[in-house]
Amino acid sequence: MNQPPLHFQSLSSVCRQLKSGALSSVDVTREMLRRCEEHDGNYQSYARMLADTALAEALACDEARQNGAVLGVLHGVPIAIKDLLFTKNVETASGTEVMRDFKPDFDATVVTRLRAAGAVIIGKTQLTEGAYGSHHPSIAAPVNPWSKDAWSGVSSSGSGVAVAAGLAYAALGSDTGGSIRFPSACNGLVGLKPTYGRVSLHGAFPLANSLDHIGPMTRCVEDAARVLEAIAGFDAEDPNSAEAPVPAYLPHLKQPESPIVVGIDEAYISEGVPAAVTRVLTEAVAKAGSEVNVQKVKMPPGYRKLSEDWGKTCAVECLRAHAHMYPAQAEKYGPGLVSLLELGRSVDPDEHHGKRHDRQSGIHGCLLPGTLQVSCQARWPAPPPTARNRPLSRLFRHIRGASAGNFFPPPAAPPIREGFSRVAHGSACTSTAGGVQ
Repeated sequence: MNQPPLHFQSLSSVCRQLKSGALSSVDVTREMLRRCEEHDGNYQSYARMLADTALAEALACDEARQNGAVLGVLHGVPIAIKDLLFTKNVETASGTEVMRDFKPDFDATVVTRLRAAGAVIIGKTQLTEGAYGSHHPSIAAPVNPWSKDAWSGVSSSGSGVAVAAGLAYAALGSDTGGSIRFPSACNGLVGLKPTYGRVSLHGAFPLANSLDHIGPMTRCVEDAARVLEAIAGFDAEDPNSAEAPVPAYLPHLKQPESPIVVGIDEAYISEGVPAAVTRVLTEAVAKAGSEVNVQKVKMPPGYRKLSEDWGKTCAVECLRAHAHMYPAQAEKYGPGLVSLLELGRSVDPDEHHGKRHDRQSGIHGCLLPGTLQVSCQARWPAPPPTARNRPLSRLFRHIRGASAGNFFPPPAAPPIREGFSRVAHGSACTSTAGGVQ
């Protein structure tokens, strides 16, 4: 079988070639930057490129290899980060106009950890305004590389498009209600929303801090494991960071010794769900054959209640994050984010306090049997919007299929897709383990 062109090879393959000396990080980075300059005008995936610092990082990687240094799991590989992750003295606009000139005075923890693992950060990807549901009117939305008429997802659409178009080997996204999982499904990628607290949020501008997660978006599972291994771990700067050791994820990619126990609620994956989604999910499980042990389960009713409460919870926390800018600079905000902020202003404090209590009791009431390792769920409870037809009312229907997972500790894993068309069918797997993954 012919080797794919360099820009479409997996991160892991390129990393191995860089470590062996078969490739130079400077050459790979220059080629990726050239591709971005040549093609990203069509895709609009990047908010800004970091060409000078990227080439300096690449040179340092090559020198480290030549000097016999210990090389990291991401050694020399060009990677992109979402433009809500702080980068010292570099604009971090979070998809907004109001923060267009904001330059943090420190790097986000995940940025520091990527570099420590040897990654070359080539640019910052575009996102919806404030990581919510629509782009600011002054900013062009990233274009799905598989079809310009297809939705590119929210809010990590730039990260998804960059990786799918071969403009980065991996990217970091953030997920508050599906924003790693949606663009991964739309662009045919592996997207992983880790356990809450597993990856530090320090230096990530929040949409809703208690719901936010940062995770990898890649072209294969091995690459996702490699990136997660680099960014995961306790961080004293994040008060919600989990004090738990980080396992070596790559060895766990081997064939399991016993079948994976998968829970499926047939009603949950079919009622109000497009038939194509249900069909792809059930066929994928069937194809796994003896590799899985399927158990029928019933999703607790509290699971849907958590999804219904997502909007107000997100709105109140988002308003808190923007309090120093909104409503004082309301004229710089787009209508989508304004609608969320105004919802936050309308929520009675007592109601929000009650929802916090309901959230805690709801989570405990939604834990599935401990014998399960994975539950399969439908991420698309409505037909995916097109690039031209993505009103917030339709977006909320999608969020209801994903957002309950943002209240939970367990990680939500890659979407299942059908065929080379990369049409988003939006089925996904969620770990049922309560502990940190």
